[in-house]
Amino acid sequence: MAHIFNIQTFIIRNVLPKNPVGKNDNYRPDQILNVRQTIPGQLERFHFGDGNRDGDLYDAEETHNHPGETGHLGTQVTYDGIAYFVQSMFITSITVHFSDGTSITSNNGARTFVVGRHGTSADPVVKLKGDVIVNPTDTFRTAILNHRDAVPGRKPVAFTVNSFSTQILDNTTMSSQDDVFCFASGTLIETCSGVASVERLSVGDKVRTLDSGFQAIKWIGATRVSGADMAANPKLRPIRIRAGALGQGLPQRDLVVSRQHRVLARSPLVPRMFNTSEILVPAIKLIELDGVEIDRISGGITYWHILFDKHEVIFSEGTPTESLFTGPEVVKGLSPAAQEEIEMLFPQLFKTDFSASPVRQVPDGKRLNHFVLRQCHAGKPLLSGWRDIDAAVAKG
Repeated sequence: MAHIFNIQTFIIRNVLPKNPVGKNDNYRPDQILNVRQTIPGQLERFHFGDGNRDGDLYDAEETHNHPGETGHLGTQVTYDGIAYFVQSMFITSITVHFSDGTSITSNNGARTFVVGRHGTSADPVVKLKGDVIVNPTDTFRTAILNHRDAVPGRKPVAFTVNSFSTQILDNTTMSSQDDVFCFASGTLIETCSGVASVERLSVGDKVRTLDSGFQAIKWIGATRVSGADMAANPKLRPIRIRAGALGQGLPQRDLVVSRQHRVLARSPLVPRMFNTSEILVPAIKLIELDGVEIDRISGGITYWHILFDKHEVIFSEGTPTESLFTGPEVVKGLSPAAQEEIEMLFPQLFKTDFSASPVRQVPDGKRLNHFVLRQCHAGKPLLSGWRDIDAAVAKG
């Protein structure tokens, strides 16, 4: 199952009666109306299992034919390390209060989720958890963060739910707002069965690697980023590498990745500067090259993370690029639940004496900047001679 990570939100705990309710009974939490709720100076986080990978969160009465969103189970949301289901959801008007006495209000700028636990499929009665998630929409969340950052030391300290819309939601689209590392939806990945869009891949699928033949995916996850997220944090914008921009006809189609996702470089300049034949270069470092640019898309994007037994070079749009690297900073950027899933698979990654090793050398930023500038001046493609290597791997 894929996941949408680190959705920024407010959570009110133990405010509702823990009563059983029918899955089709849209329980409205009037107990929180017009009550000032204290918060710890920042938004909290939750994530959900996006079984059909559409970015939509469904309530308990919705039925689906996808893992994690099937029949009476609805959609799972996770916070405090525990998974729950959304019993009901409502469009919400809220006011957020800040430490300096200021406040901002948005009519219909949030979604309220009532969470609970399910019974059995034969008796699908939901028992309310007692908690409520009040989740700002992308636009209002951006307004909250911008207001917070406009004055040094200003923090959100409370919020008030002013009203619920008469419109009852059955589903809503979610997104996150963290740094992310990987491939955009639609990217074609080479597998043992031919190329496949990254969003169609699952655990166990075998993907072609440069060094290790075909390797099975051990974990795959997704992060949804909205247009509002990117407007508030430009570092979330993807990098677009135009078809053929890296030389040797690569990528075969436009390749869209997160800015820190790394691409393999092999050119005559690499051994002269780094004493090795190949290095990994973050996509953002390549924007000095013709055909590589920050993508100014206005809509949202979903990034996909693919993990193997070890760090690998795989082929996206025919181009050698990295899989998810489990270095400490990257792991910290994943949701707690994602970290827990990965720790179950690879407990050694979380030991204090463990040191992750990248599949190729990753030079420091200053040397990479110098390398790219020299590469531009030399007029040589980043993947000089790559076709010979590619053919050799294919034969193997």
